[in-house]
Amino acid sequence: MFILEYPLDWLRKITMPPCDQENFDNILFIIWPFPGILFTLWAFNLMDPTNVWIGFGIAFVLSYFFYILMKDLQGKEVPEPGIFLYVVILGMIYGLLWTYIISTLLIDLLEVFSIVLQLDSTFMGFTVLGIGNSLPYALTTVALAKKGFA
Repeated sequence: MFILEYPLDWLRKITMPPCDQENFDNILFIIWPFPGILFTLWAFNLMDPTNVWIGFGIAFVLSYFFYILMKDLQGKEVPEPGIFLYVVILGMIYGLLWTYIISTLLIDLLEVFSIVLQLDSTFMGFTVLGIGNSLPYALTTVALAKKGFA
C-alpha cells in the first residue's frame, strides 16, 4: 500500500498549502505556490504557455509575501494573523479540487471496467453509489487506525 500511497501523499503535500499552525513556519509554505498554481492550471486544463508564465508570476509574488510574513513571525509569540484564515480557506479549496480529481478518476476507471467487462450501466450506477456511501467512512477509519485510535 505504501507504493501506491506515497506518490499521492507527496503530490498532496506539495500542491496544498500547509493549513495547520505548526507548519506555518515550514519552508513548504514558501515554496507551495509554485506547484500549487501549476496543479490548479493542470486541473482546469489551462496549461498553455501564457497561463504558465502568469501562474509563475503569481506564485513568485505569493512566495515572497509568505516569506516576509514568516520572517516577521519568527521568534515572536503573536496570535495567528488574519491572513492565515485565507490560507486555511485556500487549503480547503485545494482539498475540494483534489476530491474532484480523484472522484473523476474513479468514475472513469469504473467506466473502463464496465466497457471491458460488458456490465450493465445500472449495476455500475449502484457501484458508484455504494463507493460514494462507504468511502468516507473507510478513509476515516484508516486515518484513525494510523493514529492508533481504531
